[in-house]
Amino acid sequence: MIDQNFPIRNKKCEILLTGAEPAVQITKSDIQNEYADIQTAKTQAVVDNTLFLGNVSAYEQDYHAL
Repeated sequence: MIDQNFPIRNKKCEILLTGAEPAVQITKSDIQNEYADIQTAKTQAVVDNTLFLGNVSAYEQDYHAL
């Protein structure tokens, strides 16, 4: 997980990832439980025992926690 805040202005956020951001190690189940609140997905694929979803729609969340 990237341990850095990104400012949100007028419901928009510009994020540039370089790979040098400070990070914290978390488990795959932490990602699923806390951030994946998907309502629908039009595309899915399994690669290396991991499910990837595309063309998703989700419930609007309060991204200040991220």
